[in-house]
Amino acid sequence: MLAAADGEANERIAARVGVSKVTVLQWRNRYAEHGLKGLDDLERSGRPRVVDHRKIVASTLGTVRETVGGGLARHAGEAR
Repeated sequence: MLAAADGEANERIAARVGVSKVTVLQWRNRYAEHGLKGLDDLERSGRPRVVDHRKIVASTLGTVRETVGGGLARHAGEAR
Protein backbone atom coordinates (compact mmCIF):
# COMPACT_ATOMS: atom_id res chain seq x y z
CA MET A 1 0.00 0.00 0.00
CA LEU A 2 2.90 2.32 0.69
CA ALA A 3 4.30 1.84 -2.81
CA ALA A 4 0.88 2.55 -4.31
CA ALA A 5 0.52 5.67 -2.15
CA ASP A 6 3.91 6.81 -3.47
CA GLY A 7 2.55 6.52 -7.02
CA GLU A 8 4.27 3.27 -8.04
CA ALA A 9 2.48 1.51 -10.91
CA ASN A 10 0.48 -1.64 -10.16
CA GLU A 11 2.56 -3.61 -12.68
CA ARG A 12 5.79 -2.61 -10.97
CA ILE A 13 4.45 -3.44 -7.50
CA ALA A 14 3.31 -6.84 -8.78
CA ALA A 15 6.72 -7.61 -10.29
CA ARG A 16 8.53 -6.48 -7.15
CA VAL A 17 6.52 -8.66 -4.76
CA GLY A 18 6.05 -11.60 -7.15
CA VAL A 19 2.29 -11.53 -7.69
CA SER A 20 0.00 -10.68 -10.59
CA LYS A 21 -1.34 -7.22 -11.36
CA VAL A 22 -4.83 -8.57 -10.58
CA THR A 23 -3.68 -9.46 -7.05
CA VAL A 24 -2.32 -5.94 -6.50
CA LEU A 25 -5.63 -4.50 -7.70
CA GLN A 26 -7.51 -6.79 -5.30
CA TRP A 27 -5.30 -5.64 -2.41
CA ARG A 28 -5.90 -1.99 -3.30
CA ASN A 29 -9.67 -2.48 -3.59
CA ARG A 30 -9.83 -4.35 -0.26
CA TYR A 31 -7.75 -1.62 1.41
CA ALA A 32 -9.95 1.14 -0.06
CA GLU A 33 -13.10 -0.58 1.17
CA HIS A 34 -11.98 -1.89 4.59
CA GLY A 35 -8.69 -0.20 5.49
CA LEU A 36 -5.93 -2.34 7.00
CA LYS A 37 -8.49 -4.92 8.17
CA GLY A 38 -9.26 -5.61 4.49
CA LEU A 39 -5.71 -6.88 3.99
CA ASP A 40 -6.10 -9.70 6.53
CA ASP A 41 -6.09 -13.17 4.98
CA LEU A 42 -9.49 -14.76 4.64
CA GLU A 43 -10.17 -18.25 5.98
CA ARG A 44 -9.41 -20.89 3.38
CA SER A 45 -10.21 -24.54 3.02
CA GLY A 46 -7.39 -27.05 3.02
CA ARG A 47 -4.12 -27.26 4.87
CA PRO A 48 -3.17 -24.20 6.97
CA ARG A 49 -0.37 -21.97 5.71
CA VAL A 50 3.13 -22.60 6.97
CA VAL A 51 4.54 -19.23 5.86
CA ASP A 52 3.88 -16.24 8.14
CA HIS A 53 3.62 -13.31 5.74
CA ARG A 54 3.65 -10.82 8.60
CA LYS A 55 7.12 -12.04 9.59
CA ILE A 56 8.30 -11.68 5.99
CA VAL A 57 7.03 -8.10 5.81
CA ALA A 58 8.50 -7.26 9.23
CA SER A 59 11.91 -8.65 8.24
CA THR A 60 11.79 -6.74 4.95
CA LEU A 61 11.03 -3.48 6.75
CA GLY A 62 13.89 -4.18 9.13
CA THR A 63 16.45 -4.01 6.31
CA VAL A 64 15.79 -0.38 5.36
CA ARG A 65 19.00 1.63 5.36
CA GLU A 66 19.15 4.81 7.38
CA THR A 67 21.85 7.43 7.85
CA VAL A 68 23.40 7.84 11.28
CA GLY A 69 26.14 9.93 12.80
CA GLY A 70 28.55 11.37 10.26
CA GLY A 71 26.67 10.17 7.21
CA LEU A 72 27.43 6.47 7.60
CA ALA A 73 24.65 4.12 6.57
CA ARG A 74 23.57 1.15 8.64
CA HIS A 75 20.72 -1.36 8.46
CA ALA A 76 17.85 -0.50 10.75
CA GLY A 77 17.57 -3.03 13.52
CA GLU A 78 21.29 -3.89 13.62
CA ALA A 79 23.09 -3.91 16.95
CA ARG A 80 24.80 -0.63 17.56
